Amino acid sequence: MSEGVDETLAKHIAHLFIRDPLVIYSDKIKIDDEKASDHFENIQSTNWQTMRFKPPPPGSNIGWRVEFRSMEAQVTDFENAAFVIFIVLLTRTILSRDLNFYLPISKSDENMKKAYKRGATQNEKFYFRKNVFDSGSCQLGEMSINQIINGDGEFPGLIPLIENYLDSMDVDFDTRCHIGKYLKLVSQRASGKLKNTATFVREFVTSHKDYKFDSKVSEKINFDLMKELDEISKGNKKVPDYII
Repeated sequence: MSEGVDETLAKHIAHLFIRDPLVIYSDKIKIDDEKASDHFENIQSTNWQTMRFKPPPPGSNIGWRVEFRSMEAQVTDFENAAFVIFIVLLTRTILSRDLNFYLPISKSDENMKKAYKRGATQNEKFYFRKNVFDSGSCQLGEMSINQIINGDGEFPGLIPLIENYLDSMDVDFDTRCHIGKYLKLVSQRASGKLKNTATFVREFVTSHKDYKFDSKVSEKINFDLMKELDEISKGNKKVPDYII
């Protein structure tokens, strides 16, 4: 703080330094910290894995950034495209509408604990900011994933916010329809109309004829699961309650 860093950011930086770096490269040990940020990034890059605060490297003009890092590889190209497009459009909506999604890190930690639970997308409620148009006081509420993504009358919902942003843009009809298919997948996964990958895999395993309900997934079950996912990813098998 004595160097001019504001209190909130100083607390963030201080939190990074409560951990030792996980790895260090032999050719990056002796570097000039006035000219390179490798030492800082070595610690920073192993923290805050769902969203990462990214200061610009010294001498760069790329600006200050926040990186979404919560996506994991999906079964099909369509799913991967859907989540990437959803995130990209959400970032554009945030910037265009100057939305505020600030949330105390302690609440984010509580959300992560809930997210690990089985069926969390349908059964758990997560802390989320209610007044996203207000840069002032933080009003928090506990919402389901469906409420967060699709809205509930009181909270607008991320997809309706994106749709509102798209309405203000000069997007041609074909492109809008194409985008709509991707957003529909995200929306229906959130509402529970479509199964998410965890639910699909779990139900496949538990309904397999060789599963003994003893938490042991045999080589045969694994092999059959991989075949099933491969057929789905190639478009050879339709699963209407999983992929639209």
